[in-house]
Amino acid sequence: MIGIASPNSELTRVGRQPILGRQQQVVGYELLYRDRLESRVANVEDGDLATSSVVVNSLVEIGLERLVGDAPAFVNFTKSFLVGELPIPFDTDQVVIEVLESVDVDTTVIKGLHDLSEKGYKIALDDFAYTRNWNPCVEIADIIKLDVLAMNRQTVSEHVMLLRDFDCKLLAEKVEDHDTYSFCADLGFDMFQGYYFAKPSVVEQKRAPASVNALLATLAAVNDPSADADGVALAVSSDALLTHKMLRYVNSPAVGLRNEIDSVQHAIAYIGRETTKSLATLLLLTSIDDKPAVLIRTALVRALACKWYAGESGAANIDAYFTAGLMSMLDALLDQPMEMIVAELPITNELKQALVGREGPIGACLQSIIACERALNGCDDASLQSYSRAIESVETGEGMASLLPSEKSGPDLAEILRRPHAASPKR
Repeated sequence: MIGIASPNSELTRVGRQPILGRQQQVVGYELLYRDRLESRVANVEDGDLATSSVVVNSLVEIGLERLVGDAPAFVNFTKSFLVGELPIPFDTDQVVIEVLESVDVDTTVIKGLHDLSEKGYKIALDDFAYTRNWNPCVEIADIIKLDVLAMNRQTVSEHVMLLRDFDCKLLAEKVEDHDTYSFCADLGFDMFQGYYFAKPSVVEQKRAPASVNALLATLAAVNDPSADADGVALAVSSDALLTHKMLRYVNSPAVGLRNEIDSVQHAIAYIGRETTKSLATLLLLTSIDDKPAVLIRTALVRALACKWYAGESGAANIDAYFTAGLMSMLDALLDQPMEMIVAELPITNELKQALVGREGPIGACLQSIIACERALNGCDDASLQSYSRAIESVETGEGMASLLPSEKSGPDLAEILRRPHAASPKR
């Protein structure tokens, strides 16, 4: 999420959530907005219009490239934008125009959507629930978003069969767990969005594969609070690939050391034990190659944001805040409940409580940073500024961010929209 100052010195809040294709490649981002004034606006219609104006102006000032890179942004627009009363200040390849289910569909909206489509804009119907009066919009739409959390599976299946008669792609939103993701993939959805990709729901009895056990063992050794510098060096050196990656990074221009480092012990002497532990943890996370790179990127953003928040608030154990942010994505990366993961790690109780229950000062910080990430209530100005700074650092590839893996490859949104429908269930 990016925060900028609005004219009244409030911070406009812009969140983003990745939208993934069938190969789990990022094909776009939905931009989510929260403004401190929203809850105090008396007139709902005017409030929506005012908020949309602030949002659009903010995006212009921030720049879509900074927010979403080359991927298109899925943006909710109010009726005033859809019917042409307010201009949409983005090129047709920069945004997908989302139409909320709350929009009153009348002839002016239908004409406005038709005109936008004729200009080359892609149209998505958000939180869609079929009724006949939506037919004209469905015929124009390029993408239909179904809230699979709000519908039962029978209703989802019925919508899929019905909508396959139209020339549009289907996006499953609010995918909360792996079971729902598999169900939607089997139905033939073209795109997916939801908290599953950041916090999957895993059956407790699931047994971790050997590679996960090995990774956890190394993570445990590296983050053992009782380990001295020699102990950390031994833990890192026990993994040949980890040692190679660490030495390559420490000797890179990103670190800027004058003398070449040829051993983990020397690395610890130069960059410190805590930095070595953080670096080793990040490198271990990047070795997980069957997950979207956006998860590791999110972990580093959280880590940096927590660290800077701790520094600004005068916390004594800043490194613990960084570690909490970095480890907060382990459940998503390892497909294991966080409770099971931390049970295998010899980390402090304070860190365990922060990761599992968001308890204590570290847990409260992490909860606030995640609120900023998801554009929820509970994101204070200090958290927002730290989060914005972390986003910028990761996007520019500063420091440890240069270690992040590239996103998974696969067709982009334009290619998905050109393709024929995926297999759908038989009628």
